Amino acid sequence: MENSKKRSTGIGEILYRFRYLIIVVVFAVSGFLELSGSSISMWEDFIGIQSQSGDGDLFGQARMIRSDEWAVNTPMAFSQYFAKDGSFPYFSETLRGAKTDAFIVYGQPVLSWEVIFRPFQWGYLLFAPARGLSFFWCGRFLALLMISFELGMYLFNRRKSYAVAYSSLLSLSPVVQWWFAINGLVEMLVFGQAVLLIVSAYFNQRQYWKKILLALGLAWCGGCYILVFYPPWQIPLGYVFLFLLIGITAKEYKKDLWCWKKDIPVILGALLILGIAMGAIVCKSWNTIQTVMNTAYPGTRSFAGGGALRKLFNWAQGILYPFMEPAFGGTNVCEEASVISFFPLGILVGLWVLIKEKKRDAMLISLLTGTVFLTAYCVLPWPEILAKATLLSNCQPDRVVLAVGFISLILLLYASVISEKAPGKAAVGIVGVFFAGGTMVFLYKSLPELYVAKRQVAAVCVILTVSLILVGILWYKWKSTVFAWGCIVLAVLNGAFVNPIHKGVDVIYTNPLVQAVAAEADSDDKQGLWIVENIGFPCINIPIMTGAPTINCTNTYPVLERWKKLDSTGIYEDTYNRYVHIFMQLKEDGETVFENPQTAPDHLNITLPAKELKTLNVKHILTNRDLSEFESDNVKFKLKNQVGNYRIYDVITQE
Repeated sequence: MENSKKRSTGIGEILYRFRYLIIVVVFAVSGFLELSGSSISMWEDFIGIQSQSGDGDLFGQARMIRSDEWAVNTPMAFSQYFAKDGSFPYFSETLRGAKTDAFIVYGQPVLSWEVIFRPFQWGYLLFAPARGLSFFWCGRFLALLMISFELGMYLFNRRKSYAVAYSSLLSLSPVVQWWFAINGLVEMLVFGQAVLLIVSAYFNQRQYWKKILLALGLAWCGGCYILVFYPPWQIPLGYVFLFLLIGITAKEYKKDLWCWKKDIPVILGALLILGIAMGAIVCKSWNTIQTVMNTAYPGTRSFAGGGALRKLFNWAQGILYPFMEPAFGGTNVCEEASVISFFPLGILVGLWVLIKEKKRDAMLISLLTGTVFLTAYCVLPWPEILAKATLLSNCQPDRVVLAVGFISLILLLYASVISEKAPGKAAVGIVGVFFAGGTMVFLYKSLPELYVAKRQVAAVCVILTVSLILVGILWYKWKSTVFAWGCIVLAVLNGAFVNPIHKGVDVIYTNPLVQAVAAEADSDDKQGLWIVENIGFPCINIPIMTGAPTINCTNTYPVLERWKKLDSTGIYEDTYNRYVHIFMQLKEDGETVFENPQTAPDHLNITLPAKELKTLNVKHILTNRDLSEFESDNVKFKLKNQVGNYRIYDVITQE
C-alpha cells in the first residue's frame, strides 16, 4: 500500500514537473494526426452522397444540434482558404456573395495584424484546413485545461489535487463542451483567467522591465477577451473576473512592490495600446457593428433577470445529455448545459466559513458577494434601470447561469481550502440527504420530459450522491487524491462524450458534390455569384467551402441594398434585416416574397421569380430539381454537372 502511494505520488510529480512539455507533445501529435472534436461528418448525412474517404469519425458521436459549429463556423473558416481576392481576407466576398466582414462577426481567420488577438485561428494561417481545424480545437482545449490548472494552483494554496479537480470540472463541464467551438466561450475562460494570473504576478514583481512585459500581456489578453463580441456571456463572466480581481488585489497588494509614480504609467501605457488597437478595429468594422446592432434579430435585446432558478441546479443532470435525444420538453441539451458547480453548496460552505468560523478573508467575501449578485439576477426580476446600469440587461438570465456556476465552483473550493472547523459529520450528512433528495425532486418536477426512464432518475441520484461525497472529502480534507480522481471521473462522464474525436476534413473535400461545385467555381475564377435553390440549411453553405461566392449562404448580417432591390416598398425589411439561414426557391413569375418561419427567427424563406436572377446577378445555381420549367425568353439554364440528385446550372440572362 505504501509503495503504491509512493508510486502514485511520483507519477503525479513527474506529470506536474513536465506538464508544459506534455501539453506541447499532445498538441503536436494531435495536429499531426489532424484530430479535432468537430461534427463535420454530419455533412455526409445531409448531402446524402458518401465521401470517398469515409466520415472521419474515430470515436463518439457527431452532434447535429451543434450546427453553429459544423454547418456555419467551420465552413466559414474553410471559405477563407479559397477567397478569390487572396487567402484569408478581412473582408470576404465569398460570404453572402458581397463584401463581408469576416473578422468581427464569427471571428474567422484573417491575414491581417488584427488576428494577433485571435491566437487559436493562427493554425488556419499556418496549415491546411485539416490541421488548422485541429489547431483550433485542440489548442483551445489544452489552453483551457492548463490555464485553469495554473489559476487553481494559485487560488487553492498550491494544492495540486484541488487544481486538477477544478481544471477538470471546468474544462469538461457540459456547457463548455456543448458550446465548445462557438460564441468564444473557451476564449473568455482562457483569457479571463490569464488576466488574473498576470495581475497576481505583476503585484509580486520588482523588476520594471518584467512589469512592462506583464502589462503588455494584460493588454493582449484583454483584447482577446473583448473581441469575442458575445455580451450575454462576456458581461457576467466579466463580473466573475472582477470579483476575483478584487480578492487578488486585496491579497497581493504590497506597498514595497508598488510605486504609484512608476506603476500607473506602465498600466496606463498598456491600456493606451489596447485602446488604440481596439479603436482601430472598431473603426475598420464600424459599418458592420452598426448593421448588426440595428438588425431585427438579434439586434439590441433587453432583459431584466429572473426565471432561471431551475437551471442553476442543472449541473446534476449533465451526465444524461450525451446519451439522449438533443431536444426535449421545449428545450435542448445545449440550452440546459451548465458548469459542474455543485450549486448552492459553495454559498453554504462559504457562509459557514465567514459566519461560524469568522474568517474575514477578502477573497472569500468577494466570491460570496459575486455569487449572490449573479444568482439574484438569474432568480429574481430586476428593475429595468438596475439591469441597464449593470449591463446585465444585455444578458439572458439563462446565459448568466454559466457565470454563477463558474464562480460557485471556485467559491466552494476556496472556502473548503481555508476552512478549519467544518461542522459535525452527522449534521452535514443529514443536510446532505435532504439536499440530494430535494434537488432530485425539484429537477424531476421542473422538467419531467427529461426523465422518461427510471435509469435516468437513478443516474442523477448517483451523481448527486457522488457529488456530496466529494464535497465532504473536500471540506473535511480527507483524501485529496480521491477527491481529485472523483472529480476527474465526474467531469469525464459529463463532458468527454459530448463531441466526437474526428480525423481530417476529407468528409468534405472528397465528397463528389463538393468537388463538382469547386470545379464549376474555379471555371470562372470564382467571379460568378451562386445561389442554392430549393435546398435548405445546412446545404446552403456547401459552395462557400470551395470559395464560391454565395448569396444565400448563412448571412451573419444582411445585405440590405440587395434585398431592397426586390422589396422596393420596404414591407419585408424586418423579415430580412437579421442574421439568417436563407432558403431560396424559384417560381415562374409574380413578386418576390420574404417570410420568417414563426418557430425559427434565424431562418428566411425567399420565393424568387426567375426573372429576378438577373437583378441579383446570379451566374450559377446548385439545386436538386430540373429548372427548365422556369426558363423564359430572358432567362435560360445550362446544365453543367449532375451528381446524384443535385444539379449545377449556369444562368444565362438576356436584355
